[in-house]
Amino acid sequence: MLTATSRSQVLEQGRGWLRLSQQVISSDSYFDSDSKPVSIRTNSLYMTNLSGEYGISNRLTAFVVLPVFVRSTINKLQFNQSGNSTSGSSLNSVGDAELGVKFGFRKKLPVQVFGFAVLGLPFGKKGNVGTETNIQTGDGEFNQLIGVQLLQSFSHVHISAYTAFNNRTKDFSNEIRYGVEAGYTHDKFNLRIRFSAIESRFNDIALVSLNGIFSNHREVFSPGAELVYYLSKKIGVFASADFIAAGRNTLDAPIVGLGVQVKNF
Repeated sequence: MLTATSRSQVLEQGRGWLRLSQQVISSDSYFDSDSKPVSIRTNSLYMTNLSGEYGISNRLTAFVVLPVFVRSTINKLQFNQSGNSTSGSSLNSVGDAELGVKFGFRKKLPVQVFGFAVLGLPFGKKGNVGTETNIQTGDGEFNQLIGVQLLQSFSHVHISAYTAFNNRTKDFSNEIRYGVEAGYTHDKFNLRIRFSAIESRFNDIALVSLNGIFSNHREVFSPGAELVYYLSKKIGVFASADFIAAGRNTLDAPIVGLGVQVKNF
């Protein structure tokens, strides 16, 4: 997950928000290690996430992403000529969590500058990586992400950009992550258009997956959008979609999401 793009600013002390979302990705196509789409048995991932932020001070905000339930499935394979079949399988568990902080700098610059740090906690289950029947709810490695974000606001519009370095363990290669986002807020609506990317450093030797989204040497170049509609001053509903324009060692399908959020609690 590229969670940094969803945080446009540091919150005021004592303010916060919570979000409950359901995300789904399902595909019978996979970007292989040469970035070419190949056919696979349909692999699906269903993620129920609880996330939130809280302003510890006017310069420091804490945030968390908790995949409280993740279901990974692979479809049954039926051979038309012989009539034989290979059974499908599924795996249910919690997923890999993220815990982090964001710090706002008080320098007189033309844009707002934030630093952020994230710990990736391997609560999910790792499958039999390197096989066509692998199913996972996490990658099994503890990672540390550190980065910087710039933000400029113009009345109802904001533009932000971030870059980050992701240190991965368990023989996973490190990553460079970056992205940009433009947002528009008016009355009860909030629209965000974004682009995010993950680029592997290819500096370690963990096995790559043949399906899924938890592989070593995974790369994505992903445009996306999110629309929030506020039912009241505090409660809103939202829908999102993040597409894969190009990738490596990742499912070839968009991640779509629906949910509800509560702000200013």
